[in-house]
Amino acid sequence: MANFNATENLDLGLLEVKVLLRYAAKNRKSLEKYGLFNKSAIILLSTKFECFIEDILAEYVYEYCSKCGKDSIDAAILTGLSDRILDDVFTIHNNVEKREKKLILLQQLARLYLDDGCNFSDYVMTIKFALGKHGEQQIKKLFLRCGLDDFHTHAEASGFYENLNSLISIRNNIIHEDATPSLTEEDVKKHIDEIENFSLALDSECFSRIPV
Repeated sequence: MANFNATENLDLGLLEVKVLLRYAAKNRKSLEKYGLFNKSAIILLSTKFECFIEDILAEYVYEYCSKCGKDSIDAAILTGLSDRILDDVFTIHNNVEKREKKLILLQQLARLYLDDGCNFSDYVMTIKFALGKHGEQQIKKLFLRCGLDDFHTHAEASGFYENLNSLISIRNNIIHEDATPSLTEEDVKKHIDEIENFSLALDSECFSRIPV
């Protein structure tokens, strides 16, 4: 059972991928159509998964911050909230017209560390894949930012990252080299199953870390 909207949305997204696979199965006699539906399924699957990662981590951080106090907040999350403010400060630091905005940001940063009554859920953390970056290393960086770096043990033990990197490699070849991979709809289904299992494990792990 899903604890986060992101997980429910992923489930719906995977249904779309499965529709493409059904069309692939119906068109096995046409190599052109068969390849088209399988390639489309790979691209859609990898996109849905990356959106899920960004969305569930954003949900998790918001829910976590809305229920934790200054003395109990995870150090990695606190740093992530601070980084977002500092990024905004550096973006406008030479803009004379935005001095007031800069002052407000610095006041927010001070409250984050000094105000015992600070509402952490009022703050936003940037949780996005770096532009043009995909796969294991990017996910690990996002997990680290959210204090979930120890979740890697689960993924690595299950071989998930190895298979994910294979999926991303196939996706990149389709997009950047117009390649037609020699995979079947059954191969894509295996990737779907792995992503479903991983998403439920991550959903459960994030939910378990939210203070009661």
